[in-house]
Amino acid sequence: MKSKVYELAHAVPFQPFIILMADGRNYRVPSADHILVTQNPRTYIVVETDDGKSTSLPSLLISGVTEQRQTA
Repeated sequence: MKSKVYELAHAVPFQPFIILMADGRNYRVPSADHILVTQNPRTYIVVETDDGKSTSLPSLLISGVTEQRQTA
């Protein structure tokens, strides 16, 4: 799943997406400036939340991603 997050985080053009966690929490990623993802598959992903705080997400606990297509 981390490879999909990496792909979305580095996509050009960037499209907002939501990271779904195994415990039911969701993290919205509105821009590439709100996420840090490295290529190492055994690491954490860092997401800046809406309130401006950073949250480290264990990549092994990511259950899915949902792309948010922008409408015109």
